[in-house]
Amino acid sequence: MNNAFIIGTGRCGTTWLGQMLNSHAELCVPPEIQLLFEYSGNGNRLFEEFFLADQKGLSGEQLASVIERCCPHKLEIFFDYQEFCRKHDTPKMSLAEFVKSFYAAIASAHGKSWLVEQTPWYGQRLDLVSKLFPDAKFIHMVRDGRDVALSFARTTWWHISPRLNLARWQREIKKIATDASSFLKPDCYLEVKYEDLVANPESELRKVCTFLGIEFDPRMLDPAGFIDYDKLCKFDMAQVSSKAYSAWRERKDGAVFSENVAAWRKTDNLFDDALPIEISDWLSRYGYEVRETASTEVDKNQSRHEYSFGALEQDNLARASHIHTLEQELTRKAENLDVLEKEWVARGVLIEELGKSMDLLMHESENRAEHIRTLEQVLAKQTTQAGVIEKEWGARGELLDYLAATINALGQENEKQVEHIHVLERALSSQTEQVSIVGEEWSARGELLDELAATIDALTQESQGRVEYIQTLEQALFQQTEQASVIGKEWEARGDLLAQLSKTINALTEESQGRLECIRLLEQSLAQQAEHSSVVENEWQARGQLLDRLTTTLDAVKQESDGRAEHINVLEQALFQKTEQAEETENRWEARGNVIDKLTQSVEALMQETKSQAKHIEQLSQENIVSLNRNSQLDQEIADQKVLIDQLEERLNEFRRSWYGILKEYLGK
Repeated sequence: MNNAFIIGTGRCGTTWLGQMLNSHAELCVPPEIQLLFEYSGNGNRLFEEFFLADQKGLSGEQLASVIERCCPHKLEIFFDYQEFCRKHDTPKMSLAEFVKSFYAAIASAHGKSWLVEQTPWYGQRLDLVSKLFPDAKFIHMVRDGRDVALSFARTTWWHISPRLNLARWQREIKKIATDASSFLKPDCYLEVKYEDLVANPESELRKVCTFLGIEFDPRMLDPAGFIDYDKLCKFDMAQVSSKAYSAWRERKDGAVFSENVAAWRKTDNLFDDALPIEISDWLSRYGYEVRETASTEVDKNQSRHEYSFGALEQDNLARASHIHTLEQELTRKAENLDVLEKEWVARGVLIEELGKSMDLLMHESENRAEHIRTLEQVLAKQTTQAGVIEKEWGARGELLDYLAATINALGQENEKQVEHIHVLERALSSQTEQVSIVGEEWSARGELLDELAATIDALTQESQGRVEYIQTLEQALFQQTEQASVIGKEWEARGDLLAQLSKTINALTEESQGRLECIRLLEQSLAQQAEHSSVVENEWQARGQLLDRLTTTLDAVKQESDGRAEHINVLEQALFQKTEQAEETENRWEARGNVIDKLTQSVEALMQETKSQAKHIEQLSQENIVSLNRNSQLDQEIADQKVLIDQLEERLNEFRRSWYGILKEYLGK
């Protein structure tokens, strides 16, 4: 199995060259494995692990674990290294034997005779690599250090400062060149310039093939056949690649990407000042243009300072002070956030309680709305009944007109009983004034009028049969007594209904303003009923006059019935008792009127309280809106601080990866 290594400073085109060489029928170029040794503090690799294991070697599980931890690519997609490490015949006692067997197995798995490893920083330990692979070939990719410096500045691997990256490029390319002259045979080392490969890829690839001793394969120039290492990478390569390169990689419309050649010339005079002599010398060694060098000693010291770690240390000190200030500010804001968080938790509890209260109010409001609908239905029924009563009284009015005509005919025959009937008129008039309070009681009296009408009809037919007329009056009076008893029970039932209404009004103590409109409608309906009652009362007054005429007729009848005086006295006593009952009913209505006045006052007080609560809820809503706005501002501030913290962490990581950070960590240990 043949081995070759593509080495360089990094960001110099090793991956691009590996893509082209992997398209060759004999060359297998896996993604960067980064497995041989530690570089720039990136952790132990196989060399260190075998050294620590001494003569014991490493188990298959340990070897697979090192590969999994160290390789930045998903190598298992390219080669099943887990299975290889588990095999019994895999060498596990020696680093050299394991690596040679590992590389040979990868190439054999792809049916090729060469394994070309493209980890660029293997060039920093050519002494070790040449010892492990004494017959290996080394292809050194060289690129203008200023372009390398700019490319590394986009990553987190070297420094943010392109000038410090250029200084590091000079140190690393110097070590590769000097170590190559010390540890490698001239026929095992080939330098390929990135710019020449871009300008004439076929010529440079033919030179590489001649160097390796293989035939040229034109498939190396077909970008459609290039392996996409980025898809095997464990992280997003777009974060460390320029937009132009990423677009070219997606297009695959050419084997050459020329936009990155002399990219440093497009910067804002970044490298226009005089370069340190050691950097300009190495740039010139590989044929790169150097505009000028420092002439005086002062200029030389100044240029060295700009490309040294002294400037980085001063910058880090300033950044450390700024970071400390930011940490103090973050601590204060964190304390403020804790206070705000507690306050918001308390407000959340209050809002939950308000929500529960609002749910209860809504439930009670729905119940009360249902009750009001029930009342409206009852009121509608009562209105319907009032219409029926009105029609009934109209019919009775017509009957009374007929009776009036009859009584006028009988008036001439009953002049002697005027005196006694006048007394009954006053009693009946007094009773009529009280009966006007309740229309339904007069409905019962309508039956008495029917009986009187029947009696008068009988009188028209038989003026001499007064006894039968008096008996009819007794029956009418008895029925009226029973009706009065029914009215008394009805008034008791009405009293119970008023008690229930009182409880309902007490339950409406927290009624919202939205129900006021319904109450006003009810009040209008009641006012209409009151107007209707007034009309009925006027009608009763008219009919009272008709009754006066009736009493005149009755007086005439009573004068003709002198022998019935005792029976009339009994009727008078019954009438007196009825009058007392009417007075008691009137007293009850006055007491209940007082209760209704008190309930009305309570409802008005509750309405005022509901208004005040509504204002308080509106005030709480405004405070909640203000708090939400403040919370949004705090969220934005927190997001800004997180971005700032991420930037600070990125800068700290850069510092830790720098030479000064590594040295500081080492001294700390």
